[in-house]
Amino acid sequence: MRSGLGLPLSDLQGFAMGKIAVASRRSLLRIFALAVCALPMYGQTANTGAIAGTVSDPTGALVAGAALVVKSQATQEERDLITDAEGNFSVPFLSPGNYDLTVRAPRFEPLVLQGVQVRITEVSRLKIQLTIKGAKEQIEVSAKLPLLQTENATLGRVIDQQTIVDLPLVDRNFTEILGLTAGTNTNVVDATQLGAGSQEIRANGSRSGDNNFMLNGVDANSYSSNITEVTPFGGAGIAIPAPDTIQEFKVQTSLYDAQYGRGAGANVNVETRSGTADFHGNAYYFGRNEALDANNFFANATGVPRGKFRRSEPGGTLGGPLPWSKKRAFFFVSYQATRDVNAASLSSSVRSLSLPPIPQARTPASLGAAFGGETGAFGGVAVASDGSNINPVALNLLNAKNPDGTFVIPSPQASGSGVNYTAVLPGHYNEDQFNTNLDVNLRPADELSVKFFFSNSNQDLPFFGATVPGFPALRAFQNRNLAIAETHVFSPRAINQFRFGFSRLAGQSVAGGTLTDQDVGINRFNDPQEGIIPQIEVLGAFDLGNSAQDRGKTAGNNFYTSDVIFLSRGKHNFRLGTEVFRNQFNHLSDNTHGLMVIVSFPDFLLGLPAGPAGAGGNGALFSNIFFSGVAAGIPHVGQRATAAGFNTHHESRGSSRDRWPTKRSRRSCSEFLPAVLRCTPNRWVRGSNLIGIRPAR
Repeated sequence: MRSGLGLPLSDLQGFAMGKIAVASRRSLLRIFALAVCALPMYGQTANTGAIAGTVSDPTGALVAGAALVVKSQATQEERDLITDAEGNFSVPFLSPGNYDLTVRAPRFEPLVLQGVQVRITEVSRLKIQLTIKGAKEQIEVSAKLPLLQTENATLGRVIDQQTIVDLPLVDRNFTEILGLTAGTNTNVVDATQLGAGSQEIRANGSRSGDNNFMLNGVDANSYSSNITEVTPFGGAGIAIPAPDTIQEFKVQTSLYDAQYGRGAGANVNVETRSGTADFHGNAYYFGRNEALDANNFFANATGVPRGKFRRSEPGGTLGGPLPWSKKRAFFFVSYQATRDVNAASLSSSVRSLSLPPIPQARTPASLGAAFGGETGAFGGVAVASDGSNINPVALNLLNAKNPDGTFVIPSPQASGSGVNYTAVLPGHYNEDQFNTNLDVNLRPADELSVKFFFSNSNQDLPFFGATVPGFPALRAFQNRNLAIAETHVFSPRAINQFRFGFSRLAGQSVAGGTLTDQDVGINRFNDPQEGIIPQIEVLGAFDLGNSAQDRGKTAGNNFYTSDVIFLSRGKHNFRLGTEVFRNQFNHLSDNTHGLMVIVSFPDFLLGLPAGPAGAGGNGALFSNIFFSGVAAGIPHVGQRATAAGFNTHHESRGSSRDRWPTKRSRRSCSEFLPAVLRCTPNRWVRGSNLIGIRPAR
């Protein structure tokens, strides 16, 4: 008896036990050639799948010339083909969804397979067996595909639309599901986070920026940061369509197709929904609030009430045939609005501090009475008891006020050296996203698909860099993605697909503080944005001023073109493809208004340079200002890059009658275990290298 590879079953059993004799070199080469040539190279692309298989009679003999009709359940579009001389067939470039397959051949009953599922980037393999023509005219079978994808060695997982909608996504961000794929690692989702939610996905130890994102088959990467949120300096994240808009997506983590060879991380292929032959749609509303939330521990301790948390996401979808198209054109549109008022986010809305005992009266005398005699972290001059040596800039900062009349640097809310101050301020996030898809059957041999994603969003973060109120970060973002695909059927054995894609990701971050250098007496050579003060960090006390990263602007335009042709000739299937990327990335550098680090609050009050005390120094080896810096050079950068690639795939199907026998060799051995070897040595034996019994002299 022989196995499916043509190897005797006794050999396979011996191989499992580790005792099989190794095949001859010629046999090994045959097996290697078979493994390489048997790789499935059907016409599936980043946002399409394929159906392939064989047609046989009741005895298992393959049926040549059988006529097949593949019909989409969604749009009723059909694709015709026939099996080759070996009974094989393949249907490439199919949109994800369910299909009905009708098979007819002379002298056999017609067969209908219903509900054949096609998944993105995958091949649905079918083994169809016809029955001899008899009493029944037609047989209908409900197709159920196996759960495992056996057509290739790619590791990944398809997430369908039902799963996306059913799972409880805290921010309605589909990337929260990416961590369910084997080999991926994601950060824990922060349920209180403001905005769309930030997810960093790492596949098999690679960096999050190494991932490749495709939306509707075209490039959707963010070249400033390939994460799902935004960067501090204004870089826009990748597109996040609403869950009700997505048909399905697949995460591929390793051993993927050559057409995805640009990144070392995961490939994420997302396909949005299309219209069908029948009208369908829905309206929805998702809301969250703070009604059942607990107050922050430190807010309770300092008497600060619970902050607001109100998130609303209304939206809807509509799809169907265009009325005048005679069901040859189908549309799908969707809209979702997000309105988020959030004072619960630990990262952007809540700050708890251990402030020094700053008095409400901010005069030199009162400050000297509170901090007189204290020196900086490196010793030297102490704060005078009358406050006479307090730096004028520090005094101005302590007396500066916000537009609401409160001090920029607050006083403690409670006594003690622990956490004595908590601020809770709401942040805001607004987004409007729109998605429209159009699929047109131009003629029996041509299909056109146009898909467009649009998103505008803005947010303000009460705290980003600063730990005291008054220095918000204001951000605005744009995300556009256009995908155009044209599929032309030259013949059942020659099919071409052309794609063009354009995406634009633009973002801007603006410092929202109003306190300027002139207000506090800072003089410096550069002209920062609106003259705002630099970021000042007083270690162990507070940070004020907008973050050094709170000024930035990016705009990236990505152009993507690809063409793939699928050819079938006898036992050989070919897929030839080429793609061209063009990237334009403009960047306004951040950190142009500077950063200053001060080690302690007494250092902040003194603000003296290092040197002898009598000469105006602080009498210590180090300045009271421990570190300061500002970005220099050309702040505006425009980058351009073009990349082109070519990929080929070849599949050669073996005959069902092929056998690959092995030859045994008397001197071959699968493994060598010195510990079990018992042989009588001839000469030159020492006690240190002898295994076994020492021979008699």
